[in-house]
Amino acid sequence: MKSTIVLILSVIMFACGNSSAEKNNSEIAASEDHDNHQNNSTLTLDQGQKWQVNAEMLPPIEMMESLINDFAENNSEEYQDLASDLQKQIDLLVASCTMTGPSHDELHKWLHPAIQTVKKIDDAKDNAVAAQEFKNIQSSMQTYHLYFD
Repeated sequence: MKSTIVLILSVIMFACGNSSAEKNNSEIAASEDHDNHQNNSTLTLDQGQKWQVNAEMLPPIEMMESLINDFAENNSEEYQDLASDLQKQIDLLVASCTMTGPSHDELHKWLHPAIQTVKKIDDAKDNAVAAQEFKNIQSSMQTYHLYFD
């Protein structure tokens, strides 16, 4: 599991503009350290204001929210299909990442747990577990709106 998370974080960091192998190696080490302290990472506002997300990154986030809302409205139980659709949007989000600095770091504090939750939905062996994780991804979108514009 830890290696999967490190791999995901490495891909995210690479996609966000880090291209040198040396830099990637140090970021993988930092990601591992970040993993070990993830529970201590809490989102913060930008001096009391929401962080701005780059325009090119908004469509995948908006589509994720639309998928989640539609799923809830339709009382669907096709959790693995939802997880697959959400993962596609996460992949697009990562590919479109152009953010840097503190706003980038804060977005990753939101995105990392969202990625884990999507994986838990996909891996769920029964609908009760998937339904609980679905509630978590709904909560994640609410959190996004508290911290990002």
